[in-house]
Amino acid sequence: MKILVIDDEQLALDRMKRILGELGYKDVTASLEYSIALEQRFDVVFLDINMPEINGIELGKMVLKNFPLTKIVFQTAYDEFALDAFEVGSVDYILKPIELERVEKTLARVKKMVAKSNEKLLVKLGGNSYILNPSDVCYIKADLAEVYVKSKIASGYMSNNMSDLELSLEPFGFVRVHRSYLVNLNKIKSLSSIENSKFVITFYDIDDELISSKEGAKYLRGYLENITI
Repeated sequence: MKILVIDDEQLALDRMKRILGELGYKDVTASLEYSIALEQRFDVVFLDINMPEINGIELGKMVLKNFPLTKIVFQTAYDEFALDAFEVGSVDYILKPIELERVEKTLARVKKMVAKSNEKLLVKLGGNSYILNPSDVCYIKADLAEVYVKSKIASGYMSNNMSDLELSLEPFGFVRVHRSYLVNLNKIKSLSSIENSKFVITFYDIDDELISSKEGAKYLRGYLENITI
């Protein structure tokens, strides 16, 4: 894989390049200049969020606009940007100081995503069939022997098991927030706490609201706090 690392600290760049080298990745560019991310396509771009010349979140948006297939990984010493990072469409968010095991886990996930890049979801509604990319789906709801798939583009039913979908869609950022719901983290607009420690979840693109279970909300909190996908 062709990897780019952007940071405003040379020590951070050197550390990441060393870690990537130890993991066997040789095609690595480490730069203090952010413009390279907009000029060349890389398979994976590690972006620092807090840089003096540009906000890493905004840079991530520009990278994905230019190169939609690039996988963005944000890195920072601060954890309050986690939800913003996922909203941009990043595949992961790593807290500094960065450790080899954490980078290894992230790149293993990226490899899964690349391997599944051609995965599609075939849904049916009435006499019509629709082919959806997982990234376009906002949530999936269990409905008797089927599941209901909701997106802005189209929605419909599939004859799939929720547990199987949870496993296969995990690389795309889907999280189980209720025994009946899988949600796409990249489509979440807001999380509002309500009674019994549950969440009301709203989405970009659609007006639907979902209510998590208490256990699902607890899992999602831990998921975001630990920034593991």
